[in-house]
Amino acid sequence: RPDRQATCISDLLRPYQVPKCSSHLDQETWLYLTPDGPLSISFWGNEYFLPLSVHELESSNVALQTDRTTVPAPLEAHAWSAQFRSAELGITDVYYRTNGDSAAAVLWDTAGQIQPIRASGPGLLLLSVPPAVYHLGVDVDSAGKLGRWRRDVRIPHFSAVDLALSSLVLAPSAALLDRETALRAMPIDLVYPTATPLASYVEIYGLTPDRDGRSHYHVRYAFTPVQSFVGKLLSNPRSVVFEFDRESDGTMAHERLVIEPDRVPAGRYRVTVSVIDLARNVKSESAALDITVR
Repeated sequence: RPDRQATCISDLLRPYQVPKCSSHLDQETWLYLTPDGPLSISFWGNEYFLPLSVHELESSNVALQTDRTTVPAPLEAHAWSAQFRSAELGITDVYYRTNGDSAAAVLWDTAGQIQPIRASGPGLLLLSVPPAVYHLGVDVDSAGKLGRWRRDVRIPHFSAVDLALSSLVLAPSAALLDRETALRAMPIDLVYPTATPLASYVEIYGLTPDRDGRSHYHVRYAFTPVQSFVGKLLSNPRSVVFEFDRESDGTMAHERLVIEPDRVPAGRYRVTVSVIDLARNVKSESAALDITVR
């Protein structure tokens, strides 16, 4: 909250009565008393910054870069994100899922060239954006208790010709799943019960088809043990690996696998998927997914 507010005044440091002004809806100025000196911010129409002097312009620049909300957010927010090539050329689909009853996610372009892109509601959130570096803001609401976080994220570009993998999705399921079904079923905390089958989903881009339009690739799933629940290394650390030769139509493949119950023992794992395009002998690997089976 500002230290002082004034209606129909252009600048509290250099007061000037705004003509034909009748309320704060027409013109309002806020004054902040800071250790570095006073900051005077002017609003026109109660929603637009209207710098009228060099000092106000400097103040507005400071205000626009400052996030000082006073709304408490004690909830510890948990979330994961997943990234895929969009059906729209040059666009990346970014999914977020958080704890709580509902959430809102916003991506701000750091270069200031794109309007903020936002999604809100319960469950899975989807933002389709051009590849770039963004400021990410996520707010979570759980029965009226709020949580939030802010960070910078890099949204990747998925080429039509270079071999690349989307994010890896793991869901408790005995059936092969499509993209959104797998994403909606993936636990927010990435904790999976033992004796439950796991269904994986990952998209492969930039495969090389043969004369018949078929692409051939080798895929390898690796579950690499990390620290156990008590903070010590597992007694016999050994990766659980599944690998196959596959083929698909065209340059893209929907790679899916159901892992039978008890094939992955209880523990913590870093899961990766690597693919070799057999036509070109080039390799790509997914980002790691850290999960717990217990």
